[in-house]
Amino acid sequence: MNPIERIAMSFGLSISIVPLLGLILNYTPFGIRLVPIIITISLSIISLTILAYNRRMNVDEDERFTIPFKFRITLRNLFLLIFVVMFVCALIHAVTNTAKIRVKNSI
Repeated sequence: MNPIERIAMSFGLSISIVPLLGLILNYTPFGIRLVPIIITISLSIISLTILAYNRRMNVDEDERFTIPFKFRITLRNLFLLIFVVMFVCALIHAVTNTAKIRVKNSI
């Protein structure tokens, strides 16, 4: 598969797996609430990552999918990297605080 097909497959599987996990949660005693959804999706991501890693290690190095990556450290790239890291940290902070507020208000 080429990289575009891999990205499309990734989005397609994500869109199909997450609703199935929600459907399964609906029929459990936990129901569809924030904490069970986060735990279920996190466990599925961790387990599928371990499975993918094991499958990748069983493939010969010459046949593994790799993306050629050339990165030269320049001042512009360093600032861009710092900006991206700060943006991701701010985004994670905002999402976790929103989740905390929603959980706190629902109790």
